[in-house]
Amino acid sequence: MTSSQPFTRPIPSPEPGPTSVEDPGAELFEQYTKGYGMYLAGEYGQFIRKLPHTAFLVDGFLPASSVNILVGDSGIGKSALAYQLALATAAGKPFLGMPTRKSKVVIVDYENSPVDSHWMLEQQRKHLGLVKYPAGSLIVWPVQNCPSPDLTTSVVEKVVRQFAADLVILDSLRSFSPEMEKENSIAVEQIKRLRVMTARHGTAVLLVHHVRKHSVRHRAPLEEGHVLDWLMRSAGCRALINQTDVRLAAALPDNGNGDLVLRGHFRTRGEIGPFTIARKWDDSGEPTGYDRAEATVAMLDNPEQEAAFLALGESFHFKQARMIYGKQGQATTRFLHKLIRLGLASKIGRGEYRKNEVAQNAGLTPETASYQ
Repeated sequence: MTSSQPFTRPIPSPEPGPTSVEDPGAELFEQYTKGYGMYLAGEYGQFIRKLPHTAFLVDGFLPASSVNILVGDSGIGKSALAYQLALATAAGKPFLGMPTRKSKVVIVDYENSPVDSHWMLEQQRKHLGLVKYPAGSLIVWPVQNCPSPDLTTSVVEKVVRQFAADLVILDSLRSFSPEMEKENSIAVEQIKRLRVMTARHGTAVLLVHHVRKHSVRHRAPLEEGHVLDWLMRSAGCRALINQTDVRLAAALPDNGNGDLVLRGHFRTRGEIGPFTIARKWDDSGEPTGYDRAEATVAMLDNPEQEAAFLALGESFHFKQARMIYGKQGQATTRFLHKLIRLGLASKIGRGEYRKNEVAQNAGLTPETASYQ
């Protein structure tokens, strides 16, 4: 089953065939590797290449075979963002300017009524410019409409496993498994169970989650502080952040630029974003979807930084930026992060950056500039 194929009945994995190994020690080792999932380092790459999918579903943002979390306050638009991610990935359309791989997607919606769920889906379809929904690639499950009184976490897991989807969005974690929020041990065990599904089918799982009702005050806003520090505002136990692969945070901007700030952290690869994104509206004044906010030099709101940015070359290294900006390493890093967040620059390698075309061409958004 490939990502472009519609949902069908899953085909069971073939049983491993017999092996002919003369050395009893080698035969015992083969039994252990099959039974417990151990690999010689030299053969590990062969195993990885045989996994159902090893690439990103959203380039540089959401990997296959992963358990991930999106954290944000109630009412800021997380569900709409999740629906946009679901539909864009199912259709193979860019998500916030990032290329996607056309995939099979299930969105399990505990939070919204069927009427609200369908309205969001329609608005996102218009926003993405789709005449119709991708055939057989997207399943929407409004749990509030479920007639069965026996809908437990294990039942949901069983159903989504049967679909063998590439992406499963669970909105919200608290409704899917309230116990995960209460104790680290329960959260760790539940994430392990989800990993069984992700490993078998190459599935990416996204858990949509809330911040605590009374978050710690006087902490840095998402666009300025350390993203992992901000993520500690999430409700419940720390294992929800520590044990997931990609931890995403969404918040209202503190500086008034855009409508949302989206930022994240790979457990093994480091930071994602931050991105400043803007809500779009239809002709009747109703919100549709999100785009990366149009970047202008004036958004820096700092004459010294504006002058430094204009003095940078089209491509530049960290050392050059530090010399032009005239600050120490940490201050220069914050400056460069700000350029990336506003869409004025992109990181293209270790210590290497380039200005985005949007910085010199009025009216271009970061995603359209990248396709020029």
